[in-house]
Amino acid sequence: MDIKRSICYGIVGNLLAAILLSILSLTTKLTFLNKLIPLWLLIITALLSISAFLSLVYQIISKPKQVFLLISQFSDNQFVASLIQNIIHKLEYQNIQVVVMIPSENLSPLDQQRWFNKISKYKNHFIGGIIIPLNYRKNTEEFIDFITKFNKPILLIDASPSFSSNEYPEKCAFIGFDNEEGGRLAAEAMFHEFDKMGKNDPNILIIASKEVPERQRVFESHLKRLMKDARITCNEDGSFRRDDGYRIYKQMLYVKNKYYKSYQGVFCTNDEMALGVLDAMNEIPELPNDKIILIGYDAIVESTKLIMSGNTPFKNTVKQDPIKLANEGVVRLLNMINNKKFTKFELLSPILHISVNNN
Repeated sequence: MDIKRSICYGIVGNLLAAILLSILSLTTKLTFLNKLIPLWLLIITALLSISAFLSLVYQIISKPKQVFLLISQFSDNQFVASLIQNIIHKLEYQNIQVVVMIPSENLSPLDQQRWFNKISKYKNHFIGGIIIPLNYRKNTEEFIDFITKFNKPILLIDASPSFSSNEYPEKCAFIGFDNEEGGRLAAEAMFHEFDKMGKNDPNILIIASKEVPERQRVFESHLKRLMKDARITCNEDGSFRRDDGYRIYKQMLYVKNKYYKSYQGVFCTNDEMALGVLDAMNEIPELPNDKIILIGYDAIVESTKLIMSGNTPFKNTVKQDPIKLANEGVVRLLNMINNKKFTKFELLSPILHISVNNN
């Protein structure tokens, strides 16, 4: 029952009581009752009014606090799904309800702007919000304008926004993993595998998204320092979905040349795309899987099981712990809501699923 409904019930109850008692006073033949009816009417109407008022107060006091959670990609991504689940669990433990807002199209700036407009319209329903932002430079001004006008705590989490930390509005903070460090770790894992094979001039394909360019940028630059003769090709048309990895890998095989041995190494900037690449590899019988190195990012359960089996090209992945990110993020948001001190910008350190020492 919401506040408006409580008020309506109180008003309707008062009217019905007044009508019924008025009819009773007109139809009864008991003299003493006729004299007392107006007093009854007054007392019952007062009681109903008090009841409606108390119901209204109760609704205001007991109404759960709400936080919105705006995500930028579909929750079929296992890392994102785990992050969402843990954020909801941590906030509901604090008696705060989470309203999850999902895009109709993966990584869509228009969808994100549509949600901004809806949140602004119903801003009084929320005490704060969490956003997994899009790294989309064109909407920077609108994004900052939305946060400023919302004027309540907003935590940006996981993916860094398109604006720099010194542009953050007053009631805004960011926490996520260090994607540059993750790119460096992935390069070291790739180098480690080729070093064991005694190969120093591989053809390497990067399948990435424009959303977190730091991963592929640092991976490429660091790997070139480790393997000067490596030839690296980067495709940034992915959107972190399994079918992206499958589609792009097959496309790059056939576009570059007709020989299946064209890439000895593949780095995908998330595990979902890496699993799609592995699906494509398994469809090509003549592909020398024992001579191909696949490195992923996120360390989701399916990929770590494949890596530990040792029976596939999937050799390593950069681990980002969604539970840790959710815990740290919720603590930060609660500090912001309760006017406690908070850090505006923080990067957590990822690690490799299988430790590699290549310093």
